[in-house]
This record gives sequence, C-alpha cells and structure tokens, in this order.
Amino acid sequence: MFCVVKNHYKISEKFLMMCMKSRKMSNHTFLKELEIYNINPGLFDGKWGGSGDVTLHNILRFQVIESISPASGCVIAHVQQPTLNEAYSAITKAYDAWPMWAALTPPERGEIVRQIGVELRKNKTNLGKLISLEMGMK
Repeated sequence: MFCVVKNHYKISEKFLMMCMKSRKMSNHTFLKELEIYNINPGLFDGKWGGSGDVTLHNILRFQVIESISPASGCVIAHVQQPTLNEAYSAITKAYDAWPMWAALTPPERGEIVRQIGVELRKNKTNLGKLISLEMGMK
C-alpha cells in the first residue's frame, strides 16, 4: 500500500483510487445554503474562478484541495486552485485597486467593513456548523 522513500511515505495510486472511491460526500443542507457545492472555485478575480479539475492527479499535485471531515471521513467539498496566470491576474488587480481603497475616508472604509460584518452575521449559524464539520465535531 505504501513504501518509505527518503523518509517520506509514497502511497500507491491504486490505494489512493480505492480510498477516493470509498469516500462519501457530505450532504448537509447548510452547505448548499452557504453556496458550498461538491466543486468550488478557489479564486476571486472579479468573478469566481480556478481551473483545477477534480482528478486524483490534480488532488495529489494540490491543484484541487479536498476538504474532509475528520469525524466522518466524508468529503465536505473540493476547491479548485488557480493557475499561476489566474493568481497573478488577481494579485495585480488587487494591487491596482489599492489606491482607490486608500483614497476612501476612514468612515467610508468602516462602512464597507460593517457591511461585510452584517453579511457574516446573517450566516453565523451555518458558518458555525461548517467550522464544526471541518474541525471534526459532531
């Protein structure tokens, strides 16, 4: 099933495929309410993106991240990672937006942060459930 290679474990692809097929997906309704699905884009660049396909190869290369509940072993979701070009584009846009953000007055920036807080509080019960699921609490 696995062997030691230079003090690292190398797991056979056959074993990993067997594990992936045997894992169930979480089916909690609160995930859908939070708009968390089986496959989720992992980068915001004016719109949600990320181009990693959910394959064993991409999971092993961390192009797709599997979020797994430690309590049940069920997959909570997959997150597609951006390519270098996608990440560079998002970072460049964020850098270019900085002068506009810096030009806002402190009360204007505070209002934006307040609105973010309002949205987080609207979802605090479901966000708490998600954190519990990710931490392995039942």
